[in-house]
Amino acid sequence: MTARQLARLATAGVLVGLTSGVASAAFLSLLELATSTRQDHRWLVVGLPVWGLAFGLLVHRFAGRSAGGNRRTMTEIHRFDQGVPFRMAPNAFVGTIVTHLFGGSAGREGTALQMSAGITDGVAARLGLDHEERRLLLIAALAGGFASVFGVPVAGAVFALEVSPTGVGSRARAVAAVVPAAIVGHITVLSLGVTHSHYDAFSSGARWSDALRWLVVAVAVGIGAFAFPRLVEAVRALLVRISAHPSIRAALGGAVVVLLAVVFSAWDELGLSLPLLHRALDGQGGWPNFVLKLVLTSVTLGAGFPGGEVTPSFVMGAVLGSTVAGWVGVPRQLAARVGFVALFGAAANAPVAAIVLGIELFGWRQVPILVVVCVVARVCSGGHHIYEVMEEELFD
Repeated sequence: MTARQLARLATAGVLVGLTSGVASAAFLSLLELATSTRQDHRWLVVGLPVWGLAFGLLVHRFAGRSAGGNRRTMTEIHRFDQGVPFRMAPNAFVGTIVTHLFGGSAGREGTALQMSAGITDGVAARLGLDHEERRLLLIAALAGGFASVFGVPVAGAVFALEVSPTGVGSRARAVAAVVPAAIVGHITVLSLGVTHSHYDAFSSGARWSDALRWLVVAVAVGIGAFAFPRLVEAVRALLVRISAHPSIRAALGGAVVVLLAVVFSAWDELGLSLPLLHRALDGQGGWPNFVLKLVLTSVTLGAGFPGGEVTPSFVMGAVLGSTVAGWVGVPRQLAARVGFVALFGAAANAPVAAIVLGIELFGWRQVPILVVVCVVARVCSGGHHIYEVMEEELFD
C-alpha cells in the first residue's frame, strides 16, 4: 500500500470518527433521557408490545436490507455485495431510543455500530469509493462506533480488527483508518460534553493459590456466554414459527418482557440495567438477577427489537462473576470486574478486545487473572457468537 493510499485511508478514518462521535453523542444523550423517563414512570413498560407492533410494521415496510443490523455489516465486510444502507443509521437510532423508553432489555453498542456503518458506507457509496475501500471503512466504522459509545479508543480499535470477518491482509490495511476513527470518535464525544460511566479500578488482588477457584469463575462465565447468543436465536426461531410477520413477533416478545417484569419485579433488569451493574461491581447481586437479565435480553433481541448485546453482556458477566465468586470464596468485586469483560469477550469472540477493555476500564493491576479468565471463558463458550455472518437469505 502506497503512502498516498495510507494517507487517504487515515483521512477517511478521521471523518468516520467525527461522524461516529457526533452520532454517538446525540444517541447517548437521548438514551439517558429515555432511560430516566422510563425509570420515573414504570407504567411506560406496558407500551412495549404496542411499540413492538409498530416497529415490526415499520421494519416490514421500510427497513429493507437495513433490517440485518450488525450482521449485515459483518456480511458486507466478509464478502462485499451491495453495501450497508444509509437508512440503517436512523432506523437504529430511533428504534433503540424508543425501545429503551418502553423498557426493552437491550444495549447500545449495536446501535452505535449500525449508525456508524450506515453513515460511513452511505457516504462512501455517494463518493464513488470502490468496494475494497468501503470494506476497510466499514471496519473503521466498527472502531469509531464502539470507541465513541463506550469511551474506550484502544479497545475500540482492537475490537474492530478482532471481530471483522475478513483476512489478515484486509485487517492490516484497515489499521490506517481504524486507529484514527477510534481516537477521533472518542474525542468527539467528549468534546460535545457527553461523559461515560466511570468504574473504580481493580482493588483486591487475586492469589494464585486460588487458581482452581478462579477457573470455576471462568468456566461459569464461559457457560453464560455459551447460553446468551443461543437463547437469543432460540427465541427468534420460536417466534418465527409462531408468526411470519415481524410486527407480531415483536409484539409477542414485548408482552413477555412486560409479564416477566411485573411478575418478578424485574425493573432493574430492564433497559441498560446500569444500577444492577454498579451493584454487581460492588459485590452484590445474585443468580436470579443474572437469569432475569439473560431471559429479558434474549426475548427483547430475539423478538427483533433494536439495540445491542454488549452492555447486557457486561451486566450479566458482572453479576455472574460476583455470584460465583461468593460461592467459591474469591473477591466478589474483582470477579465482577473480570466477569464484566470476560463474558463480552467470550460471547463476541473477541477475548483480546476484552482484555484490552478490562485494562482500559479498570487498570493494569490484575492483568494475569484477567487474561486467564477471558481466555478460559472464550474456550468454554463454544463456536457460536453474537457477530456471526448470516446467510444472505435471512436478509430477504
